[in-house]
Amino acid sequence: MGNKIDLLSVYTNVLLLISASRSEENVEKITHGKTVLTSPNYPRRYPSNQHKEWIFNQTTGHWAMTIKDFLLEESGQCVKDYLLIRRSRSTYTTPVKLCGYSGSHSYFSEGSYLHITFHSDGSDEDKGFSIEVEHFVSYGK
Repeated sequence: MGNKIDLLSVYTNVLLLISASRSEENVEKITHGKTVLTSPNYPRRYPSNQHKEWIFNQTTGHWAMTIKDFLLEESGQCVKDYLLIRRSRSTYTTPVKLCGYSGSHSYFSEGSYLHITFHSDGSDEDKGFSIEVEHFVSYGK
């Protein structure tokens, strides 16, 4: 009986390690410059069951995000496919959740941190998105 428990424990730990390494592959960390983000296969339909994160982090300045093209599956409260924008690390800042169609629109971080998450469920894929993100530092007079 002891061997069965040990094997189960080893199997569970291996699955957790595989899961953790896969999730790290889906997170891109960006610290400077100008970047264009696109959904997988853009401008063709993005695949089902996707999860991708971009974390923009810098010690100073702000991030500007401009949506150039955006079309995700529409759903009530964006529970199926969505783009989630966290403009701050603060829990007091409400994240922006987008789905469906969005024309050109800009968002700005409240500090030097911006976190963008793309998620698609198992059905009804669409064109996706193209978003430009740029770091900038403004100097006082």
